[in-house]
Amino acid sequence: MFRTSVVASAVLLSGFANAFYDSVPFVAWSNRPSLAIEKLQEQNPTVPSHAQIVNSLMSTDELCSLDAVVIIGQPGLHANKLSSLSHKSHLKSRLQEARARVHFPYIPVSGVPETDTVARDIAALCGFAADEWSLGNSYEGPSKRVLYFDLPESTQKFWNSDDETLEQNIDQITAQFNTYAVFLTGTSSSISTLVTKRQQPNSLSRPNFANEPHTITTFANATLPTGGILARYQLLTPGLLTALIIAFGLLIPLLMVGINALASIQSPLRTESPKGPSLEKKNQ
Repeated sequence: MFRTSVVASAVLLSGFANAFYDSVPFVAWSNRPSLAIEKLQEQNPTVPSHAQIVNSLMSTDELCSLDAVVIIGQPGLHANKLSSLSHKSHLKSRLQEARARVHFPYIPVSGVPETDTVARDIAALCGFAADEWSLGNSYEGPSKRVLYFDLPESTQKFWNSDDETLEQNIDQITAQFNTYAVFLTGTSSSISTLVTKRQQPNSLSRPNFANEPHTITTFANATLPTGGILARYQLLTPGLLTALIIAFGLLIPLLMVGINALASIQSPLRTESPKGPSLEKKNQ
């Protein structure tokens, strides 16, 4: 009985953890010092949206002064896959060597546009050319570019093989541009049943800071919906409902079996005929 309760509790906890599967990580870094990136890192809002992050990064012409901006997406990428990487992984090594970097483990996946949409919007803001990158591409001349590509959908528990693929692409790109910034984010998974992607605006807008102090506002109150925890997180996920069904499906039958077992033990004692001196006298 105790073992069953432990198993049921573990199943419930695993189902509750599925409530965070509607979020994806966002990682950005540059090989040049970047106040825009560092200010985001200092501000460190809890759950900003993808549009707020990119709008803040593009609120000045700082990133537009770079030779290249690289936009990378991967369906099915979650924070736990990045955290499973070793310290010797290519991605963590690049982040350690970067002059500026920022990492948001959880942003709402419903607000993440397609990779090409983000690239073309940034290219329009900076006046760059937007090109879809593939291994082996080469660029000549001083033209500045926004390059974008998507990694294959991640279905593995760990991200080691994806780390190798990412490094191959980044290595070829950075060999052709002196200064660059890279944005890596997860996107909606085509095989996920926990996330339904909603329609989002197709363009980013550059905020007007002419009459405002040059600071980045806190996103926590702006991005989280009002209300209690039920309004902020999707608690009743399919995983949690399945866990509840399994838990009650195990506990209730076990209780019924235990009650029936106790009843069967006590029943012979009640139905047994009394024996004693009075019964022997009658027989005589």
